[in-house]
Amino acid sequence: MFRANEQHSNLGQQILKPPLLNVLAHRPTLQKFRKHLIKEWAVENLLFYEDVTKLQIKATKLAPPRIIIKIAQIYDKYLSNGAKFEVNLSEHTAKPIHIFYKKNQLSVIVRQARQRKFMASKSLTLDFVANIQMVHKRNLSQGRIIDGKMAQLIEEGSKLLARAKAEVFHLLDNDSYPRFLLSEGIQAHIQDNKVFLLEELGKDKDYKDERKKRRRSTGTGTNVSSIATSTNLAL
Repeated sequence: MFRANEQHSNLGQQILKPPLLNVLAHRPTLQKFRKHLIKEWAVENLLFYEDVTKLQIKATKLAPPRIIIKIAQIYDKYLSNGAKFEVNLSEHTAKPIHIFYKKNQLSVIVRQARQRKFMASKSLTLDFVANIQMVHKRNLSQGRIIDGKMAQLIEEGSKLLARAKAEVFHLLDNDSYPRFLLSEGIQAHIQDNKVFLLEELGKDKDYKDERKKRRRSTGTGTNVSSIATSTNLAL
């Protein structure tokens, strides 16, 4: 539901507070939120959320080796100790992820894939995905990793990332987002874009017609339902 029940302490006005998912689905507002997070030195939370969501949406179209590599890439970028964009997770959430990554089966695939990528970058004869697939086939032929084990790794890694994503979303929604709503010019922006940000209007014909009209003219208006679905979606 669209929430407008918080009082602005200085102006005595109601604070317009659309659901965060609607903000993430509306490109102009998302860009403003991203800039706000950069100023707060907290943009890694949004980047992590976006990357996990993209993987969740695309996972059904990816080969198993590529899914594992993407899980590993997300770990390296956001979750490993000293990661470039390290997100702050609770120990309850982070510890199982670290244990999972250190499992021999996953580390073998990742290490060999990176080695193949480096070799291919010199010859320019194979792309990264092809290298991963080659490693996967070689592992299968040597009996190191079987399909069932790879499926198990994907399932476990997917659940761990989904749990981390839910925690990061909660952090965004309860920490950075309330401050964003009170930052300069945001309330006026929300007021001007209520047709996109008011969730309860999502089923109205006028709302849908207006979204289509503005999307054609401005190129804005990401599908809210796809992001909402992926929020609780396993990889």
